[in-house]
Amino acid sequence: MMAVQVFSEIIDPAQCPNGTTPCLGAYDSDIMAGLERVATVASQRPIAAANMSFGGDLSSSTCDGDPLKPIIDNLRSLRIGSVASAGNDYSGSSVTSPACISSAVSVGSSSPSDEVSFFSNIAPFLSLLAPGESITSSVPGGGYEEFSGTSMASPHVAGAFALLRQAVPSVTVSAGLNAVRQTGLPITDTRFIFGNGVITPRIRVFQALASLTPVTSPVPHTVSLTPSHARIGTALTVTVNGSGFNALSVVRWNGASRPTTALDTGTLQATIAATDLATVGTVPVTVFTPAPGGGTSTSLSFTIDPPPSLTISAATVAPGAAETVTLLNGFGGATDWLALAATGAPDSSYLQYVYVGTNVTTRTWTVTMPTTQGTYEFRLYPNNGYTRAATSPTVTVSTSLNPPPVLTSLSPTQGFAGGGAFTLTLNGNGFSPSSFAMWNGTTRPTTFVSATSLQAAITASDIASVGTASVSVQTPAPGGGTSAVVSFPIVSGPSLTVSSTQVTPGSQVTATLTGGAGGATDWLALAATSAPNTSYLQYVYVGAGVTTRTWTVNMPTTAGTYEFRLFLNNGYTRAATSPTVTVSTSVNGAPVISSLSPAQAFVGAGAFTLTVNGGGFTASSVVKWNGASRTTTYVSATSLQAAILASDVATIGTASVSVLTPPPGGGTSGALSFPIVAGPALAVSATSVAGGTPVTVTLTGGLGGSLDWIAFAASGAPDSSYLQYTYVGAGVTTRTWTVTMPLTAGSYEFRLYLNNGYSRAATSPAVSVNSSLNPVPTITSLSPPQAIVGTGAFTLTVGGNAFIASSVVKWNGANRATTYVGPTTLQAAITAADLASIGTATVSVQNPAPGGGTSGTLPFSIIAPPSLTVSATTVTGGASVTVTLTGGLGGPLDWLALAATGSPTTSYLQWTYVGSGVTNRTWTVTMPTTLGTYEFRLFQNNGYTLLATSPTVTVSQ
Repeated sequence: MMAVQVFSEIIDPAQCPNGTTPCLGAYDSDIMAGLERVATVASQRPIAAANMSFGGDLSSSTCDGDPLKPIIDNLRSLRIGSVASAGNDYSGSSVTSPACISSAVSVGSSSPSDEVSFFSNIAPFLSLLAPGESITSSVPGGGYEEFSGTSMASPHVAGAFALLRQAVPSVTVSAGLNAVRQTGLPITDTRFIFGNGVITPRIRVFQALASLTPVTSPVPHTVSLTPSHARIGTALTVTVNGSGFNALSVVRWNGASRPTTALDTGTLQATIAATDLATVGTVPVTVFTPAPGGGTSTSLSFTIDPPPSLTISAATVAPGAAETVTLLNGFGGATDWLALAATGAPDSSYLQYVYVGTNVTTRTWTVTMPTTQGTYEFRLYPNNGYTRAATSPTVTVSTSLNPPPVLTSLSPTQGFAGGGAFTLTLNGNGFSPSSFAMWNGTTRPTTFVSATSLQAAITASDIASVGTASVSVQTPAPGGGTSAVVSFPIVSGPSLTVSSTQVTPGSQVTATLTGGAGGATDWLALAATSAPNTSYLQYVYVGAGVTTRTWTVNMPTTAGTYEFRLFLNNGYTRAATSPTVTVSTSVNGAPVISSLSPAQAFVGAGAFTLTVNGGGFTASSVVKWNGASRTTTYVSATSLQAAILASDVATIGTASVSVLTPPPGGGTSGALSFPIVAGPALAVSATSVAGGTPVTVTLTGGLGGSLDWIAFAASGAPDSSYLQYTYVGAGVTTRTWTVTMPLTAGSYEFRLYLNNGYSRAATSPAVSVNSSLNPVPTITSLSPPQAIVGTGAFTLTVGGNAFIASSVVKWNGANRATTYVGPTTLQAAITAADLASIGTATVSVQNPAPGGGTSGTLPFSIIAPPSLTVSATTVTGGASVTVTLTGGLGGPLDWLALAATGSPTTSYLQWTYVGSGVTNRTWTVTMPTTLGTYEFRLFQNNGYTLLATSPTVTVSQ
């Protein structure tokens, strides 16, 4: 592309629109010079077209007298087309110059919908139309904007000429223009007011190119259709997706070509007429591209759907009867709706309506028909409107017909097998005086209560056995019919059992209900056997939905016979009666046990006394251990004691404990479980030690009691006598405890006691303290704990216990000269060679045999010496100098001093503590005003042991 400047800034108001200056314009001489420039460059470059997006005066005929005609003709002879925009004056019969020159290629604007743009000039001699609305164009500054006008249309044609010239270098302007016009899409100017019916071709470059030179097309391939189905009789645009498409490709519908637009090489759009969808079924859709190349694609199926339909469940119904309409092949619109309306009523008039539902194409709708006699119909309307898409057959409502009965519920909802005759209430609608109840298909005497209620007499034989009866309602013709059935369960009747039939006055008896009806107001009563149903001593509600429950009561103190009764629904209709319970002073009560003490025992713990707590005990009651009697002591009516044998707790497991009271009355209580568990154990770290040696006891399997405790005692001492003790801890079942053995020779042991008492639960093996044995030493501390590498020999103090006169301190496993200070302190001579290199030494203590042994080790650090640096080595008197300590020992009493060089270590001018744990710090001081040399010193542990000295600081004038 080459830009040629032909415009000038015009300052003459007479030559500017509306007299507004300055404006942009072009003189004929400049335009002519620009076109001559094109002709000159054409000798060096293959130029195909010169675009002129500007215009002058309107002309309704060719203007070959225009001064630009000769240069345009000259360019045409050079096979260069002069493409000119037609102008934007809304004219249907004129174009601007130079577009009116007959040898120029004049261009008007077309819209995206292939209509003449409303602003475009057009004339019978116009050459071409090209897209000119909302065209994206570059603008100064590097951006883009949309513009409309014939000035946007003409560059399309200039570009098309360049494409044709590139494909066919020998093509002339006339041949190219003829190709573009002959293959263009004819567009008629039908604009309101301006249009004169002029027909002008809109360029189609690919078709023009194919007319000038063979274009080998690819084989088209189809992938999908959008949409892939439509309703019968619908006109639509079908998008064909695939590959290998071009402007020559045509969509074929059932083998016949349809108007096709190529959007890109993978998308075609075809216009399908309503007549193409005249029959329900499937249609093959293909794409055809003509030779050379090309071919026909494989076919895709397009489904033509049937129209929606509405069917009804009955054509004639009684007033108020139920009617069901069924929709098939609906549209699935979110606001499609069904209406019930009187036949002949306008579409905006309806009695009932319902939305079909989003994406729902098939549904049913059951309505209660009007009570007014007449004809009605169902209607389908799409999209919340009143355009009817389907109408059902007519439904006639006739008062001469009985309505069909509908049964919804029964009361009661079930019966007990073996029960007596009862009245069954049937609820629903559509009942009439001629309706009757059906029990398993057989009529039953029926009373008409209302159009929604019937009562039927059900016989005792109808509920003689467990099962399910079918209940329905039948109304005779005309109309009428039989309702759907509702099931009536016949279930096993409820029963009441008692825990004892003979008890003493005031004893507890438990009644057990099974198979209850579950009514919210069903209730149990205790009554004298001879009392009427309205008389009772105690009562309780069973509970809503509860069919099985127990109820424990204290029987009356008055001798006599009693029974439990079940009543339904807050009434006095008895549904079950328990066996008789006789209250007599001559019978023993039934025993009940509630707890055991202790609640468990340790395996192998030996014989013990078990306390059984409960009620109803007598002097003849016997405790049973796993079903076997044990020697029993009667304590009271609520407490027994039983002698449990050592063999009863010989193995881990669970025993069953119960109480038996012999007749008359009496019985066996329920059982309680008695766990026999593994006992706790105490192990010791040594069984023979020297006096003062630490020994560790380990508890396993403890009970975790918050007040359980371990004691250290002399063997044979009573449980209340001990030397040391500790609590185990709440919830703790495993723990260790280390104690220092007495110096007195003898036998000792550890003991576990429970709950702050003296009941011993475990004893450790004996620990023998032998005065002839040396103890095993332990070490706890070193002083000092570290030293500076390269310092001289020093004395190391070792703290611990069980030291003896023959104890030896070991340095990295080697003996060092040792001084015995006491049983908790030794001193060792550490040589200068021991501190020769940085590192960590190990220190331990060894006691010789007999007994004795080697302690654990403690580390001793050998560290780099600390250093002192100064911020200046020469200052004036009174100046500040900062000393920096690096690698200090961190002692809490280590200190820094400023002193005159050569002065003794006990002499200093200023000082400060370094700080506990501080190994690096700075200290800024004001130097003396006296001239001389000074230094900083680091001392250890509040003493005068010099650890480091700084460089000399000279104070001068």
